[in-house]
Parts: sequence; C-alpha cells; structure tokens
Amino acid sequence: MREKIEIIGERLNGSLPSLGRAIAERDGNYIRQTALRQAEKGADYLDVCVSAGEGEAEILRWMIGEVQSVTDLPLCLDSPDGKVLLQAVAFCKRPGIFNSVSLGREEELEEIFFFLKKHPGWKAIAMLGGQGGIPKTAGERLEILEEIRKRRERLDLEEERIYVDPLVEAAAFANPGEVLETMAEIRRRYPETPVVAAVSNISHGLPMRSYVNQSFVPLALAAGAGCLILDPTDSGVRGVLSASESLLFPDGKPSCMSYVKDYRRNFF
Repeated sequence: MREKIEIIGERLNGSLPSLGRAIAERDGNYIRQTALRQAEKGADYLDVCVSAGEGEAEILRWMIGEVQSVTDLPLCLDSPDGKVLLQAVAFCKRPGIFNSVSLGREEELEEIFFFLKKHPGWKAIAMLGGQGGIPKTAGERLEILEEIRKRRERLDLEEERIYVDPLVEAAAFANPGEVLETMAEIRRRYPETPVVAAVSNISHGLPMRSYVNQSFVPLALAAGAGCLILDPTDSGVRGVLSASESLLFPDGKPSCMSYVKDYRRNFF
C-alpha cells in the first residue's frame, strides 16, 4: 500500500498556445478558469510557468495573484531561473514547490537549498540533468542524483522535501526505458525519495497524445513515480491514473473502491 499519488496540474504554462495568449493579453479570467478546472479535477499543486524571459518575475506575480484569487491549492513555481523562483515566494500565500533546480545551475541550487533549510514548508524538484543537457542513460542520471544527495545531506534537508525528476523525454526521440529504469533504481535505493514524472513529455511529436500519456501513467507508477505532472482535466489520463492506483496499490477495500469513488465523483 502506498500513499496517494500527488498530482501537479500542468495547464498554467505559457508554452501552451492558449495560455500564452492569455498571458500576452492579461486575460485574468482565462487564468482563473484554468486554475479552477484543475483544482476541481483533483490537482494537489498547480504549476505556474510564464515561459518568457523578459519581465518573467512580474508576469509570474500577476499569474500567482489570479490563481490564488480562486483556489487555495499550493503552487509549483516553474522557471529555469532560480532567482525568479526566489522572488516569486513573496507572492505566495502558502508554501509550495520550486520547479526546478539542477547541477547545471549549481549556485542557484545551493541558494534554493539554503532557502529550504530556513523555510521548512517549501520543497524543490531536482532535475537529473547537468550542463551537458539530459543524460542518455539511467547510469548517468543516477550519478547526478548522488551529487544532488550530497548537497542535500550537507544541509541536513529532509529527504522527502527534494523531489527527483529523472527527465522524461519524448518517446519519438528517446528510449523511455532509460527513464523508467532510473525511476525503478531510485525507488530501490532510496524508497523515501519522491520521484516526479512529467507525463506529457513522453508524447511530444506523436499523434493522439492523450493515448500515449495514458499508456505511460501506469508504467511510471509501477517504476516508482509518486508524483505526476499532468493535465488533470484530461478524463482519459485521470481515469487511467485512478484505475492504476487501485490495481497497483490496493487500499484494503474490496472491488477497487477508490476507483469506483473517483468515478462517482465524475473525475472522468
């Protein structure tokens, strides 16, 4: 038996054309409705990503304000710039997750880890990539994990506060087996380390992306992922997730009751 899989809603991302337009036009209603739909469909966190360089911190402040006006869900602050992430903390009503840190920007990783030490409610996602980009093999990813663990241990940060992102790549261009092997090995070595998987990355470049995402969900869960970044408004993905949880991690109740309850709550 395992605790409930955490869901980070991915739809508040400026790289999505509809969201990018809403940001450009400062369409607060669209931002609010997107946040509400994800909250209603079971998201535990809402990823907030501007996906723009110039003025990123100010736009992020505006987005956070719109989101927090309609939901109390904690936020997953998403930017490649650690300084922007630290600025955005001031706009948040409650602790959330930094998305993300990596060895490729080691100074910012250290700054955020120091912040976590002083602010116990916050967490961070650490990507298993470096200055050379995404490693090609599970072994290379795991080497990066060991280096990140050393930095976490030096500060005596709790293991469960550093989520590990093994970097899901598009199946059209890379072998999914490497990232699944990485997840499984992390789970074997460090069962208390949270593993997060960005589900929608797997389907980039492929037709009928939802089918590919749905197929990847049970594979990621079986390999060891305990947190998924996905679109909770996709009924197919949500249904497969609920069914997979019931089959992989029985809660002791007969007839997959957790799945039945999700169905009755109109999750799908």
